[in-house]
Amino acid sequence: MWSGKIFMVANPGKRLFTTVEMEHKMQNYKYFLPIQTRWNDNDHYGHVNNSIYHFYVDTIVNNYLIWFCGLKTSNCPDKSVGYMVDTRCIYRKPLQYPQVLLGGLCISKIGKSSVHYQVAFFEPKLDYTKMCSDNPQSDPHLKLGLGSRGLLLDPSTASDFISEMVEHYHDKASVVGKSVHVFVNSKSQKPASKLNEHLLSGLQNVFAPCAVTKSNL
Repeated sequence: MWSGKIFMVANPGKRLFTTVEMEHKMQNYKYFLPIQTRWNDNDHYGHVNNSIYHFYVDTIVNNYLIWFCGLKTSNCPDKSVGYMVDTRCIYRKPLQYPQVLLGGLCISKIGKSSVHYQVAFFEPKLDYTKMCSDNPQSDPHLKLGLGSRGLLLDPSTASDFISEMVEHYHDKASVVGKSVHVFVNSKSQKPASKLNEHLLSGLQNVFAPCAVTKSNL
């Protein structure tokens, strides 16, 4: 059983210990996006390979930044650009193609130039292909408005949405990814003195201190 606390020894010779405490309930997340697994995501063990989840994390984070924070992905970046400086995933249960996963996003910390994301992946309770083959309107994503834009929860209706989603998805995450963006000046490459207002406003909509990462080096 996954207790929510994981202790890792990266280098016993140097006594490098990291403690990660993960909150993995669906109710802790503010933005949701379906992720269609792909045929080549599976490895020889018949489940999504561990490395693939980092692509999923990037997809969800950047999808939110594009739609809700004004991120531009053209070849002419804004005055600041975000660099991913830390990524990690913790695995509770393997998932596999052709499942359609539910990705959830929250932000645990917003600094002067850094943003700490947490992305959880929830397993569907039913076989998605069998559930929708006879009646396409039974697709839970269509019912709940979970399209390519994803869904940013309205605080006033968040509990109702979560109640509906747990009818179709397990409410405990199978995999949790954590990543950190540092926004730097695109010319000087130095950390920004502050985040721009439009970006900050969008980030605050999914701010929820739903995870704490502690390290003792």
